[in-house]
Amino acid sequence: MADANGAWYSEGDVLFERGRFAEALAAFRCAYLADRSDHFALMAMANSASELGQARRAARYLKLALRLVPDDATLWFNLGNALFDIGDYQAALQAYARVPADNPAGAAAKRNAALAASRLAVARR
Repeated sequence: MADANGAWYSEGDVLFERGRFAEALAAFRCAYLADRSDHFALMAMANSASELGQARRAARYLKLALRLVPDDATLWFNLGNALFDIGDYQAALQAYARVPADNPAGAAAKRNAALAASRLAVARR
């Protein structure tokens, strides 16, 4: 199974780099189905969905990945971005709050959280 996972993931990576996001998503899904503990495949599925303008789908994949690795700051950051994209600013704020300040994504998470808070304030008016 691990060989199938790696082969599908590699195929997805090539397709993603070529901008063939729908095909990449399908390949990454096959990689995940070959190894359901592969949170990287789920993150790649989310990235592909995001490139296709499917933020809700991306958020679903990221939430699945977070079940496998609940403390992964990159997943929380990407989830915050997906939630922001669908207009769920409160949930985006909660996701960005899970990114430690000393993480490489920490500064961006802080900026994005400020923007989400601003959008939330406007939406509540």
